[in-house]
Amino acid sequence: VGLAVVSLLAWLYILTTAYHGRTLIVSMVCGLAFGILITLISLICEPMTLRMHGYRRLSQRERGRFDPVLKDVSTKMKLGRMPRILVSDSLDIGAWTYPRSLVFTRRTLQLEHFELAGIVAHELEHWRRGDATTATLVRGCAAPLALLTNLQYVCMRYGGGWVGIIAMLVLWPAVVLSRFVVAPIVGIESRKREYACDAAAVKNGFGPGLLKVLEE
Repeated sequence: VGLAVVSLLAWLYILTTAYHGRTLIVSMVCGLAFGILITLISLICEPMTLRMHGYRRLSQRERGRFDPVLKDVSTKMKLGRMPRILVSDSLDIGAWTYPRSLVFTRRTLQLEHFELAGIVAHELEHWRRGDATTATLVRGCAAPLALLTNLQYVCMRYGGGWVGIIAMLVLWPAVVLSRFVVAPIVGIESRKREYACDAAAVKNGFGPGLLKVLEE
């Protein structure tokens, strides 16, 4: 919530010169509305987006290996409904959480039962907490800030001379807010989420497997 509020300050910067008196309210409402819109679009387009990334459904052989692990983890974590499970044909160990789906690499599915269970528990906790949805909302709210920061970078790198100087003078609040406020908060919140999901895996008895994978 705090991160989303900070991200909405980008809209305050954009609308400052256009509104007076009610700038804060207008900017916050616009930012929140835009963030919600981006989140809804992402949720609706998620299946198509994941297909474009090349993610696929589990094969029958993979499902025979994965389903017992998923059942074991979901039972201990007391989860009812499950997200959609997809596979990336990457040969590296890895997994990603989306609002409605979990993606595991093919190499990850080849791990031992207790190792795979640790990763599944970690990712399921991300999904249960709604971390991916929250991250999408924050990105939507911070979109104008990212746009202005990138614009300043392009002007400084390719514009040169007066173009770069003007860009710096006009867009410096966006750069400062992005680098010294939003980015540090994003990093802190990201680490907190990872620690919380690790703790959930340990609490439910999947710590040894997760630790083994992290050590590798």
